[in-house]
Amino acid sequence: MCIICIDLVRGRIRSKEAIDNMLERINEFDEKHVERIIELAREQREEEEEEGYDEETSPVFPRT
Repeated sequence: MCIICIDLVRGRIRSKEAIDNMLERINEFDEKHVERIIELAREQREEEEEEGYDEETSPVFPRT
């Protein structure tokens, strides 16, 4: 697992941050890994929606 996947699984980064981080280094990932990051980000986004997380109104600092 890469650091993006690990942080997503541990809840250290939000889905948008994961996608942004992936896009910064997209050339370093193979297609299957990109698909896995997107899958994890979707799962995280669903959890964020269930928790009522709203990027517009939530604090600037990520959860720990």
